[in-house]
Amino acid sequence: MIVKMKKVFVMCMDEDRDQALDALRELGVLHVTQEKEPSGRNLDEARDRTHRATRAMNLLRTVIADLPSVDPADPAEDFDVDKAFENILDLSEKRARYEDTLKELRGELERVRPFGDFDPADVNALADRGIAVRFFELLGEDVPEWPENVTVEEFHNDGKKSYVAVIGAPEAVASNAITAKEFPMPEMSTAQLKAWEAELIQSIAQCVEAIQAVAPHAEIIEKRLADYENDQRFLEVKLGMGENGKIGYVSGYCPEPFICNVEDKAALKGWGLVIREPEPEEQPPTLIHYPFWVRPIKAVFDVLEIFPGYREADISIAFLFFFSLFFAMLIGDAGYGLIFLGLTIGARAVMRKAPHYPFTLLGALSLCTVAWGVLSGNYFGVTPETFAETAPPGWLAFLFQFQVEWLTVQENAMGLCFLIGAIHLTLAHAWNAIVCFPQLYAYAQIGWACMTWTMYCVACKMVLGYEIPVSLMVGLFSVGFILIVLFMTPAREIKREWIRHAMLPLSFISNFVDIVSYVRLFAVSMASLAVARSFNDMAMNIGFDGFWVGLITALILFLGHTLNIVLCALGVLVHGVRLNTLEFSLHKEMQWSGLPYQPFKRR
Repeated sequence: MIVKMKKVFVMCMDEDRDQALDALRELGVLHVTQEKEPSGRNLDEARDRTHRATRAMNLLRTVIADLPSVDPADPAEDFDVDKAFENILDLSEKRARYEDTLKELRGELERVRPFGDFDPADVNALADRGIAVRFFELLGEDVPEWPENVTVEEFHNDGKKSYVAVIGAPEAVASNAITAKEFPMPEMSTAQLKAWEAELIQSIAQCVEAIQAVAPHAEIIEKRLADYENDQRFLEVKLGMGENGKIGYVSGYCPEPFICNVEDKAALKGWGLVIREPEPEEQPPTLIHYPFWVRPIKAVFDVLEIFPGYREADISIAFLFFFSLFFAMLIGDAGYGLIFLGLTIGARAVMRKAPHYPFTLLGALSLCTVAWGVLSGNYFGVTPETFAETAPPGWLAFLFQFQVEWLTVQENAMGLCFLIGAIHLTLAHAWNAIVCFPQLYAYAQIGWACMTWTMYCVACKMVLGYEIPVSLMVGLFSVGFILIVLFMTPAREIKREWIRHAMLPLSFISNFVDIVSYVRLFAVSMASLAVARSFNDMAMNIGFDGFWVGLITALILFLGHTLNIVLCALGVLVHGVRLNTLEFSLHKEMQWSGLPYQPFKRR
């Protein structure tokens, strides 16, 4: 349920702004909207401080993640938190510079590797004695014409390139007649480069160790970062307040159940207070109150980062029911469902402090998958058809007796998908009709529901070959068409909205496509079953004769089913979510344009 909001204006004397905002922050129920864009030197400094502290904290978290454990420091220990932020950033910048230099250095080492333990000092010493040396890189078997009276020494040849040194008198070696690609002489010897590499590695390790030394104080640093964020938010609200003479005011939205808290605080502090309903052009934030049994679906909304608008519908109950059904049908394997359930229980045991609702959702989805797998007779890709010529083991025969034969017929499964789609989309239009009634637009929604069932009949006849009475389809289409044309647009708006009527043929086709798109539930589950069967057959052809053969077979089964599970999970994200957030939401006329309710409060 989307909680109703009230527009609230809190007024105070100009000199009491800080006290008023501090009290509002402690109250923690007002979603503040800015009356003007906040700006100022203090705010810029606060944002910069928060930004640097956030960067430092993220770097510290990365380092802590690599540590097996961290013992918290003694709270009584004297520790300069502000200096720690700067030290972490300085150490991180040094580490980045060292790593960049190390990367370039290793590139240089790789470049001179063909010449072995090379030292430019030796070349310079020869030059002092009147002996010149130049280095060349030759491609393939192309060998240039070398000048007379020079010595050509090959250092390395890998079949594609060869590296040579040309040695001789300066005038001969410097000849312009040499057409080969010259290899630039390094500035340092190989030994010096390797020594520098070791120094850089040590310097990087020292930077990491210095950051790790701050890890025991992470909790104190986290609290200071929260203080910075609180100070920044306070300044943003203060500088974004409206003003009229000596009166300052802050505006925002407050959930209706908390209005009494604001009224009591205003009476206590002597504030001026105005409370009204949001105007149609205003966009209040959305606060959803989930019943305890629906709250698990919040995990999906959080992952997708989608939120209904304040004036849109809360479809969380429908989303939970149909998403659970889609999940079970797309996976379609009782064995996989048991694996998901086991992983969920194990993850919950490890992450005891995490919110409970994601694990509740995963547990429910796993149980739904197990139930659907039992009804369809699918256990890790093993179905009754696998034992077409032999009897299945006793325990499998017991499980297979719960199979519903009707679900194993392809036409029946596809028809069920079309039926689920028709029901799903009809729910959207019926919902719209109930919300809009007694407006005439409600009748247009009834017309769209009729059109949906018309397209369901067409899909069953065209795709599955069902015998659908033509009179039924014509009747549904006629009723739907008349209701849509007459009531989809108010008479006074037809001139402006005529394009919607012109696009109706495409809308009808789109309605048909939406119904047919639900067949993906069948297609993806069949693809998953085919992959599982393929790996099972591959493994059984190898068999379990001997330890190593059995190990290879087990490895094929493990990797094959793991890959299939990953593909199934992707299928749920792509198809199971899409049918709710696209097909259903489009028919429900939802845009997911909500702004989440974020009250002004201390972190």
